[in-house]
Amino acid sequence: MLPSWISQLPLPKIDFAPRSSIGIAIGTREVCAVRLSSRRDEWHLEWSRQADLDAPMFQGAPSTEAVSALEKAVAAVCEGAAREFIPVHVSLPDPAGVIAVFELDDLPKTRAAQLNLVSWRLTREHYGDDRPLRCACQTLGQQDGKQLLLGMALEASWQGAVREGLRRAGVVPWTMNVATGYRFNRFYPLLTSERNSGAIVALDPDAWTLALWDADGRLRWLRGRWREHLPADGAVYDAIAVETERAILAYVHGGGDRRVERVYVAGGDETAALAAALDRRLRERCVPLTADMGQAAGSNSGKPLAALMETALSAAAAG
Repeated sequence: MLPSWISQLPLPKIDFAPRSSIGIAIGTREVCAVRLSSRRDEWHLEWSRQADLDAPMFQGAPSTEAVSALEKAVAAVCEGAAREFIPVHVSLPDPAGVIAVFELDDLPKTRAAQLNLVSWRLTREHYGDDRPLRCACQTLGQQDGKQLLLGMALEASWQGAVREGLRRAGVVPWTMNVATGYRFNRFYPLLTSERNSGAIVALDPDAWTLALWDADGRLRWLRGRWREHLPADGAVYDAIAVETERAILAYVHGGGDRRVERVYVAGGDETAALAAALDRRLRERCVPLTADMGQAAGSNSGKPLAALMETALSAAAAG
């Protein structure tokens, strides 16, 4: 058929983008799910649900009790939607995985070789030989003559336990990532709009995380920590601020043209308290991240969100 004929055909416009999305945030003691729908190029919140876990997750080795508890909680928060054809994005606590960026003189040529390197480095530096991993990697270009390779790992045993609990509840995840992976993607246009390097300090009910990126918008450093080692009272925010300041200084003085020009805070209903503690330690005032900044309307825009809802919202919107 001639091109001129093709151009005259009344072909329908096909939009392959999903109309709905579900985000599930799994913590150590609770699960939260949200459902978003797309209208006029914006995500709108349809519902949010939360359920407690009868057995803890991500503590020691996976147990049958943990898998059963996850099945029960996910079935409750996804009631009526579990077996629909909707993309489901599952967020895990940041300390349940590891994300690291390796600066290499030479980048392995094949994908398999890159994955082998990531697995070997993360096993040696963060895990032990008796803890098999599920790894992924992504090349980030180069800087200062070094090739940058981002690697991510989850313990194979816990990834399998999560997938089994989801499967029993009738849920097949489209993506599975640590919380800050979704959060960084969700707010990426805002975080990189001025081509500034920066940091996110994120606070979830059972963990907190510091993520750093460079002026080109490339994630360069991420560490998640369980909150159990922190004070149980209001001093928790000051303790996080002190550790954040130390980590940022160590990163900036680690070599090359490293900077952190702006610090953002995401902490649900704890955002204000954490931001105040960080402002007392850092040179520049930090910027709280709110629901409306992530283009998810109808989610109490501009107001803090409770517990894991902010994390589930990020997974649904950015997955």
